[in-house]
Amino acid sequence: MELSVRLPDINSYRNLPAEYEDYGRFAVLNSGNLWNGPIASSHPGTTYEGFYWARCKDTLFLSPRGSTMNWPGIMTDDLIRRLIRKLNLHRRYRNFQIIFD
Repeated sequence: MELSVRLPDINSYRNLPAEYEDYGRFAVLNSGNLWNGPIASSHPGTTYEGFYWARCKDTLFLSPRGSTMNWPGIMTDDLIRRLIRKLNLHRRYRNFQIIFD
């Protein structure tokens, strides 16, 4: 997991930087539930904290939407594992290391 890269806010694969294979959005909702959406989506109105994700080979990049003061505190192992399951990447990222710069 790479958490030090700032991902762009894009909504089309033609705008996806060449180094990424896939991209989408995810959010922690006011209810505490986790939401994820494809590249052509918007964060729901009930978003507590919104984020972007991108995949490149063996690395999953996660980035906050806008300014998030508590970014390292929000990105817990539990939240990352929940996101990996939602993205159906749990076999690929069974063992992961979090990298903050």
